[in-house]
Amino acid sequence: MSFGLRLRFALLASLALAGTALGNPRHCVNAPDRAQQAILMIADGVGFNAWLGSGYYHHGQARGFRYQQSLGEDVDQVLLGVATQALHEGSEPRDAGYSPRRRWASGLFQVDAAATTDSAAASTALHTGRKTLRRYIGLDAGGRPLDSLHRMAARRGLRTGVVSSVPVSHATPAAAWARQRDRDEFAAIFRQMSDGALDLMIGAGHPYFDDVGAPVESPSDAAFEVVGGRARFERLRSSRGLHGYAFVDSLAEFEALAAGEALPARVFGLAPVRQTLQQARPRGQVPNPAVPGLPLLAQAALRVLSSRAGGFVLTIEGGATDWANHANDLPRFVEEMGDFERSVDAVVEWVEQNSCWQDTLLIVTADHETGGLWPGGSWEDVDGDGRYTPAVDTVIGHRAPRPTARGVLPDLVYGTDKHSSELVPLWALGRGARELAIDARRDRRAQSIWGPPLAWDGRYIDNTAVFHGIAEALGLAPTEGSRTP
Repeated sequence: MSFGLRLRFALLASLALAGTALGNPRHCVNAPDRAQQAILMIADGVGFNAWLGSGYYHHGQARGFRYQQSLGEDVDQVLLGVATQALHEGSEPRDAGYSPRRRWASGLFQVDAAATTDSAAASTALHTGRKTLRRYIGLDAGGRPLDSLHRMAARRGLRTGVVSSVPVSHATPAAAWARQRDRDEFAAIFRQMSDGALDLMIGAGHPYFDDVGAPVESPSDAAFEVVGGRARFERLRSSRGLHGYAFVDSLAEFEALAAGEALPARVFGLAPVRQTLQQARPRGQVPNPAVPGLPLLAQAALRVLSSRAGGFVLTIEGGATDWANHANDLPRFVEEMGDFERSVDAVVEWVEQNSCWQDTLLIVTADHETGGLWPGGSWEDVDGDGRYTPAVDTVIGHRAPRPTARGVLPDLVYGTDKHSSELVPLWALGRGARELAIDARRDRRAQSIWGPPLAWDGRYIDNTAVFHGIAEALGLAPTEGSRTP
């Protein structure tokens, strides 16, 4: 065991012996040695600037959502940066790591084509504690299987689930369970996820509805790929079900779950819409009120997973934030980000009403940054192509976006339609939150930019530390290596 891990375990033990009490003890389960549940919430493709822009748009301030504010002196809360690089591809894959010196010498943002991550590699790091190659899900660089938080939790008797605003077979939620060399093998990925081990899967991707939620009478075979193919989907939604999953696909049914009515042990839920909850609808079309939002899906998942004793691990992804940033669509991004951040606040409310922070670790972060978003005036587009081109375009300066009034789009400009290697933010709340920062380093330049509006001290961790922090808080093993035999 490494020194860092020994130090973490020692600190956890000392907190347990001291009887640290977080949250409302009336709702706590008597398990002083570990947390009962962990919730990992991922805003896909959202860096510091985009996160700040969302806060200004929705609240007129940087920290307007409840999860960003103090929840009381007895609740541990930490804000960190997260380094997201994948393994550096080449004849011998290696971890180049994040270097503040290299980053701030690289121009507007850092895009190392050999190490800038994708959602598959980044989510694998978050869920398994191991770096891997882009496009790989749940596998190391040699193609060997890795143990994920959800697999470890299931073996220990905890319940497990994934929720997303896009299909659960897409890379970020898929890494909670699946193992696949190519992230685009959606049918194979979903078949692994629906093999009966996950207790809950909720997302978009309904083959019998289109992108605005209108019914489709005769969908093509391609429409079933994200749900395992036509045969697997029809078995899952049949009256007899498959592996005991109850099939849910209407707003009323999701509302009933969120209200705690007649909760089944296992749920496969599909929002009545094709690609995303709302992002894929045509520009100018208002949201379809019959399609549930991510806060409702999160509430439904919490009710189902907490309805049986033993604790749980849940991943909730706002996946369409990334889709909006790839499309360089700022209005649709802030809409999607608002839905994600309201879902975080819904989780906070659930913890306070139904559990306690001594029993719960909540982590809110991103898998990577998408779009190279910086305020207008940060760079000059010398070649006029609408994209930031290193060694061609001129960097004028790095600064955080300025506050705007509520409902006013932030002054942010896309520099790319791809990913960058920027740090992304992470909020940790509850049991085990402080331990995440034990091995943190500091980026002083990043702190000077984003620290003042977010009250961030510039400390950052590697994305693999998220896995170790959750595993240690829950008392799961192993936490070193994480590769299965």
